[in-house]
Amino acid sequence: MEMETILSLGFLIIGGGFVGSLLMALMKMLGTHKPPNKSLAQHLLGIFKWTIIFTVLLVLFIAFAVVPNS
Repeated sequence: MEMETILSLGFLIIGGGFVGSLLMALMKMLGTHKPPNKSLAQHLLGIFKWTIIFTVLLVLFIAFAVVPNS
């Protein structure tokens, strides 16, 4: 596989995961109430957990795969 194909596939998978998890988290946030025994930070962290993970993966992918090959 060429490097351009690998980079395109990486952006497709990681970027799609980021967008999908962000949309799912926003819909979940709009449809649920905060439990009274949890702080707001813990509640939002639980909702946006996958979005944060995909953001870190996207930054690492750009830093280690895209920048050295440009």
